[in-house]
Amino acid sequence: MQSSKQIRDMQLKNRGGMLVFTIFLLFLFFAARTSWAQEKEEMDISKPTNLYTQYQNTLEYGFNDDNSLGKTIGYRGIFNLASADQNHLVGIEVPMLYNTQSGKFGVGDMRVRYFGIVYKDYSKLFGAFAPSIDLFIPTGSFDNGLGSSSWRISPGVAGGLIFSPSFQTFPILSYLLTTKPGTDKIPEDQKKTRHGLTLQSITVINFESWFLWLTPIYVIPDLGDSSIKNQFILEVRPSTRAINGKFQLAVFYRRNFEAKANTVRAIINLFL
Repeated sequence: MQSSKQIRDMQLKNRGGMLVFTIFLLFLFFAARTSWAQEKEEMDISKPTNLYTQYQNTLEYGFNDDNSLGKTIGYRGIFNLASADQNHLVGIEVPMLYNTQSGKFGVGDMRVRYFGIVYKDYSKLFGAFAPSIDLFIPTGSFDNGLGSSSWRISPGVAGGLIFSPSFQTFPILSYLLTTKPGTDKIPEDQKKTRHGLTLQSITVINFESWFLWLTPIYVIPDLGDSSIKNQFILEVRPSTRAINGKFQLAVFYRRNFEAKANTVRAIINLFL
């Protein structure tokens, strides 16, 4: 059994590690902002409806307020392949995570997606329209705190409202199908297929040398079960512009207010 001193030492180590990680993220972003502020931008990566072939390297740290599920630490690789006319994109996302509670490391739930541009004219107020579909594959172990044990399919549509060169918003409405969990750790009476909706809007605020994505998300996990609480999520992502048309640096924070869950990421995005 751990002594109170050991527990205090562990708490201090956790806080120290989080502080170092936060300082690293801030340094990464602001160093890039100041060092490359004068670089000529050849790509407009601020709009989510501009599609580029890219490989995104992400360091990730996830935790709940009460640490009831343990912390997750790891790497998330995302490869997006855009068509030559930049109207179609297919992507795959593979997380490699370690859960501090289970002490296990492995692949999390993978994601495959398609995104297509049907209409795009940024000179208009209604500047873009695009359908998409996301497939989440339960490759992560639920027992080890690395996955959900459910398949999720989410087709959706995105639009673009261009208010000015410095301010745009891209609302997205998605249907969410979540299959019955496959794990034995969830009580049988709580396991069922669920049909839900997700409404979000990626708000883009452009500055001279960087830009900000601010994304409020409202999730209805099950339209037919009022006992399942809806979720409000907020994502914040400040990013550099494309540096020499080759790469981008960003930091990311996600807060799920209902689940009291947090995710912090440091991102290096390579354009291919």
